[in-house]
Amino acid sequence: MKSSKVLWSGLSLLSVLAMASCDRHDDAGTSPGTSGSAGSGNAAGAVSGGSGGSTVGGAAGTAGASNGGGGTSTGGTSPTEGGAGGVNEGGGPGAGGGGEVPAECGDPSRDGVLVFQDITAETTWSCPVYTLTQPIYVHSTSDVRTVLHIEPGVTVRGLKGKEPIKLPGALIVTRTGRLDAVGEPDQPITFTTAEPPADRGPGAWGGLVLLGRAPVNAPANFEDGGLPAGEVYAEALPKSELGVYGSAPDAVGGAGGSGGAAPEEPEPADWDCGTLKYVRVFFAGFKAGSTKELNGITLAGCGTKTSLDYVQVHRSSDDGIEVFGGAPNLSHLVLTGNQDDQFDWDQGFRGKAQFVAIQVYDDADTADSCGIEADGYATPTAPAGLPSAPRIWNLTLKASKVTQRGIRFRDGTQGFVGNAVLTSHAEGVPKGLIDIDLPLTADYLVAGTLAVRNTVLRGVWPTSGQADTQGTVILEQDYFTGSGPGAAGNTAVTTASELWVDPFNIAAPDWVPLAASAAAEGGVAPSDVDGSSFFDTTATYRGAFAPGGLDWTVGWASYP
Repeated sequence: MKSSKVLWSGLSLLSVLAMASCDRHDDAGTSPGTSGSAGSGNAAGAVSGGSGGSTVGGAAGTAGASNGGGGTSTGGTSPTEGGAGGVNEGGGPGAGGGGEVPAECGDPSRDGVLVFQDITAETTWSCPVYTLTQPIYVHSTSDVRTVLHIEPGVTVRGLKGKEPIKLPGALIVTRTGRLDAVGEPDQPITFTTAEPPADRGPGAWGGLVLLGRAPVNAPANFEDGGLPAGEVYAEALPKSELGVYGSAPDAVGGAGGSGGAAPEEPEPADWDCGTLKYVRVFFAGFKAGSTKELNGITLAGCGTKTSLDYVQVHRSSDDGIEVFGGAPNLSHLVLTGNQDDQFDWDQGFRGKAQFVAIQVYDDADTADSCGIEADGYATPTAPAGLPSAPRIWNLTLKASKVTQRGIRFRDGTQGFVGNAVLTSHAEGVPKGLIDIDLPLTADYLVAGTLAVRNTVLRGVWPTSGQADTQGTVILEQDYFTGSGPGAAGNTAVTTASELWVDPFNIAAPDWVPLAASAAAEGGVAPSDVDGSSFFDTTATYRGAFAPGGLDWTVGWASYP
């Protein structure tokens, strides 16, 4: 199918009137304009922009305000190329001194383009701002998958829902769709709320959901859904074919059918939900029930061709990223201030992740929030299929002072964590830097299919331990430190200040360990058991950042 560049899905009367009354540019000539002024702090970047011409972009905008604004790079040569964004919710395309914004793009300082219809044909979003008025599904009505492309610098905003009556603005990429959202270091793609700055916070819009056909270990009729084994209705979404992920064993059918695979994706295990690169997701989440919530990013049934690289999720009301089954490849993740878990996996997740930076804030859920919540089976009391067994290398995790819970391995998960730095505050509620939960999980620990190796550890530990199915109690601190059977290459330190100058700063996170810290030694070359080349084998240090080296979050990640 030939790709069509679709800039808009409809404009409200309010937006049209706003476009008529608000002139975003000083001039509309065809020669390069003058430098744009600083941004006003909104998510779309500079309101005044510059005096860029209609065919040739203006010069760069001046540096933006702390919550957005014009950028510092050179001006663009088209309406969608402006200066780069500011240090927080920076400007999108045209936010600096770019050329004139087309009329169909609306007013980027207000709604931009209002999106109120599902996307069923290949579409490109290239306007500065898109506003999701409700859950928007990307799906196909034929045997060809629908692809949504989002260009660098675009800001996608969602309206806030009203629990439990009105669902919020959210983007749901179904099994018959795919998302291609590839930003640039100086023009990240931003998903955020449409709420005014004073009302922004966790749960201020829905979030991003990617659904695929990769295997999950759910039994038939999981949670009374009435679906065959391997298929599940996504959490917090209405029960319909559009909200199903996974694939039933031996199912057949095209892109629009139940189970099976689209012609261009013959293998469910490799299922490509999309590519996200230099993408930021702020203030997402929605509670649709006591245990059913939308996350910042949900990956459900996404296979090995799904890729997230340089992706941040900040201040979600539930999890930062939650992965249900499948085996997506994840790297350079920044997960900060999300109110439940920062990274959550379940239902047989068997993917890979490297360079993962996690910082839990103290307003997280005081009952169960974790840096990582690791679940193995959809039904741990009657396990079926393969358990979760991801491989995680080069992890930095700073736990909340309130719970101090770093990683909670539970519900029969397997997995491997290597070259990590796990730390928490010196005081707080001791729920455990590493917490083993459920006898089956302890069995996997003893068998060696669950392991934490070559890791720096600083925190408090659970005091009661966990018994395996033979009744032998495993005390986590004894197991993972000192001469314990699971302590290979692990190093315990006394304080987090041995690793960072300002370890728990949340406004300007101190991610890079001191050059002479314990993170600089004791690591090994990352490896995989399947012979793949996904992992960067030169990252022989411990943690997500080379001690004394560069901070790879600079220039695109922010903490509004």
